[in-house]
Amino acid sequence: MLVILFTAGIQARDTTGVPETVHTTSLEAGWEFPPQSARTRAYWWWLNGNVTRASITRDLEAMQARNWGGAVIFDGGGADANKNDQVKHGPDFLSAEWRDLYRHALHEARRLGLELSLNIQSGWNLGGPMVTARDAAKNLVWSELQVNGPVAFDAVLHMPELRDDYGKEVAVVAFRLREDLASDRPPMQSWREKALHDRLNRSAPKTAFLLEDVEGQRGEQDALVGEVLDLSQQLEAD
Repeated sequence: MLVILFTAGIQARDTTGVPETVHTTSLEAGWEFPPQSARTRAYWWWLNGNVTRASITRDLEAMQARNWGGAVIFDGGGADANKNDQVKHGPDFLSAEWRDLYRHALHEARRLGLELSLNIQSGWNLGGPMVTARDAAKNLVWSELQVNGPVAFDAVLHMPELRDDYGKEVAVVAFRLREDLASDRPPMQSWREKALHDRLNRSAPKTAFLLEDVEGQRGEQDALVGEVLDLSQQLEAD
């Protein structure tokens, strides 16, 4: 189980009405015996959900022995970063087994005088066994078909590749391919990242490349918005 430290900080407290004698003793005692609100907290990573009751107790007792204030539980992956091996998957986030481990962590934290908080999702997307594919985070995907015309076109358009057998048709559009465009013109750079189809270099991306691109040339676009035809109403159920 990976433990990462937050940096500790000091927060000013309201001393209105506190006797002067208490100011001195509280300040001196506060440095030697800091209050709960000023103690170090652990970024407590439940790596791929791979935790047990025994490991929870061990970690919390280690925090308490070092006078930490508590921890924030973060259930998530990431073990396979930098070509490391993946950690064995534990109980699914918010499953009955996971919730039992969470309750155990709360009871142990109370016993040891620690405070716990919880990241309300597993990894970077809100999830859990109760979240259906209909309610999950989604990507806009597409399939493409080229047709030589003019021609009366009547055929089945294939759905793009789906995940968890879930998909919903949004629109069918068409535009004319221009034959006058140079085939070697530079394409839009990093378009998959710009459209959020590919991840942006993990959780702390350097996003300058999203604002940079090859300078556009007049008339190089594939199509203008007004040239795109919406054919959604001309499709049948199949």
